[in-house]
Amino acid sequence: MKKTGILLVLLAAVAAYAQTDSTAATDGPAGTAPTSVTFPFERVQTPTHADLYCAGFINQQPLPNANFVADIKSTIKEMGIEPGRLQLEINENAVITDLKQSAEVIHQLKHLGVRISIGDFGTGLSSIGWLRRCPLDELKIDRSLISSMAADNASCDIVQLIVEMGKNLKLRVVAEGVENMGQVELLKRLHCEFGQGLFFSQPATAKQAEQSLQQLSLLTQATGN
Repeated sequence: MKKTGILLVLLAAVAAYAQTDSTAATDGPAGTAPTSVTFPFERVQTPTHADLYCAGFINQQPLPNANFVADIKSTIKEMGIEPGRLQLEINENAVITDLKQSAEVIHQLKHLGVRISIGDFGTGLSSIGWLRRCPLDELKIDRSLISSMAADNASCDIVQLIVEMGKNLKLRVVAEGVENMGQVELLKRLHCEFGQGLFFSQPATAKQAEQSLQQLSLLTQATGN
């Protein structure tokens, strides 16, 4: 199983709309933008980390309108990053609030070249046909399903179905909230290749993430793997 890319940067445009991950920001009072943290991409862009990307979490229901897309485009240009280096994670419940508007926003974001991930997947009521029609990159299986796999055969079956469906749709499938080796071994048996959670790493600041990546680069160079 592989770890997903670390949450590296909180874009200003995303912060105005999004609830963010604690690995990159500290939430302020409700209705305020969290504190942003900029990650030094230029110091870690090596062949070892060629697939490194930024991530932001959007939980507004329904999804923001076209002004949001314009803000994302402006911020990408201002920061000078490639659109393909940005992934926006959209909560499944935010999507199903208005499937039509969600599809329009996602298509506009994909037109910019941004990566799209659907998070907390498996507990909402997303249409399979909607998933097939939308230009998505990733599905992230809800942590509640991962935590109950060992004791609940139904949760295990749902996880397996999501993994198989994601692969059929050519999407990367990530297990959220992985906390122990038992879950890792079970996910491997279900052919889920990616995971994130406390089993892999505690929440990290931008500086800690940079140091970890640099150490990984040195280890890779030393072992040749």
